Amino acid sequence: MNEELRSLIDRRAIEDVLVEYARAVDARDWPALTECFTTDCAVDYAISGHADGPDEVVARCRVAVEPLDVTQHYVSNPVVAIAGDVATSTCALMAVHVRAGRTFTFGGAYADRWRRVEAGWRISHRRLERRWTAGDPTLVPRNERS
Repeated sequence: MNEELRSLIDRRAIEDVLVEYARAVDARDWPALTECFTTDCAVDYAISGHADGPDEVVARCRVAVEPLDVTQHYVSNPVVAIAGDVATSTCALMAVHVRAGRTFTFGGAYADRWRRVEAGWRISHRRLERRWTAGDPTLVPRNERS
């Protein structure tokens, strides 16, 4: 396979995982969320804290979204750079949280480092940058807000 085609396939695989992360959180599909990460991943949720390993990532997400009626996470504008079996990416994020007709929304970006493992591309490090919020921040636990 030529290098250009390999790059396009890799880029698409990374973008698919970005979307799968959002889908899994919204669907409360915790096994699928776990599969988005390497076994030794680290996630920096900025002001709300740090998680090491997929189990801690899932636990943080559960605390944030399970009390809610629904969430909807959007990721867009991915920029991906691949170097062999590692990569970096950034993408825009908007997350809507709803409970009892009230909403809390925030926007920001994910900055990710990736590693190709046997199962495919997985996030090895994620940093969330929150840029704005709107609505009722009391809908999510204090350590999960900006």
